[in-house]
Amino acid sequence: MVTKKNICVLLTFCLCWYGASSQTVIKENQQQQFFNTVPKGNYSGIVPIGNDRYAIVSDKSPEDGFFIFHIDIDSESGVIHSITNEGFRSSHYRNRDMEGITYIPKTKQILICGEGDNNIYTYDLTGKRSEKPWTKSEKFRYLYGNYGLESLTYNEKTDKVWTCNENNRNMIYLQSYTSDGQLDSCYEYRLDPSSSKGYPMIYAHGVSELCALDDGRLLVLEREFFVPSTKVGSWVECKLYVTDFHSKKLVTSWKTELTFLNYDIANYEGMCIARRLRNGNFILLLCSDSQDQYGGVLKDWFKTFIIKPS
Repeated sequence: MVTKKNICVLLTFCLCWYGASSQTVIKENQQQQFFNTVPKGNYSGIVPIGNDRYAIVSDKSPEDGFFIFHIDIDSESGVIHSITNEGFRSSHYRNRDMEGITYIPKTKQILICGEGDNNIYTYDLTGKRSEKPWTKSEKFRYLYGNYGLESLTYNEKTDKVWTCNENNRNMIYLQSYTSDGQLDSCYEYRLDPSSSKGYPMIYAHGVSELCALDDGRLLVLEREFFVPSTKVGSWVECKLYVTDFHSKKLVTSWKTELTFLNYDIANYEGMCIARRLRNGNFILLLCSDSQDQYGGVLKDWFKTFIIKPS
């Protein structure tokens, strides 16, 4: 029976959820490049592994595996002071279009998903890979082309790993696993409609990365990349959402472009929480895919935000 008391309780819950659903951007830093220390690459995923060191994947690296970067980030401003490449850890298997990477501290395991085979494998910190992949979700058995598994993230508090496809007719499947590789929950996520006009030469639209939060929600990075035949006039629009799996709320958005005077276009594909601050805020770190600094124009950009969870 619906009573006034029930309605009041429901309204209170909805108001509390609405107030708690957003994340607040305290500061957005300008994107930075480190061409003297970062080798040109196709960086598509990044994750902290401790002591300011990060594992990062390049989807066109010579072999299956990951780089280790040391990244010094200012804990107050979020500005990146320096990045040092500590080398590549190969699994000695062929590259499988590696897109997402995450790390499970309690087992010291790296996880990487590949778009070439739509599989998730585990690695130790030397690069040695497991013989068998994790069980594949039925939702991911028939993904095609460059719209396969794109993202990976893990959260210690929830002890869950999340992955998703990049796009499938604007439908994204958010699939969770337990930290030992057992299939868990799956949710549908609807991608925003395309905002492009005209006929692009190259086009990509989908979710390029996820980031799992302590309260069980996900940050979702939607990315639309438009390249006309002239190349000049290309643009990338990024939208960062938070989702509770029933609805999504915009956290922030930004757009970069390629013009005759501006070469700051950046295709962001990697994202992670770089550091949690004492006041409860966290630094969100993103890396871009430059297609090996294509044409001498694209650059390997890194970007940070300071975000207040709520």
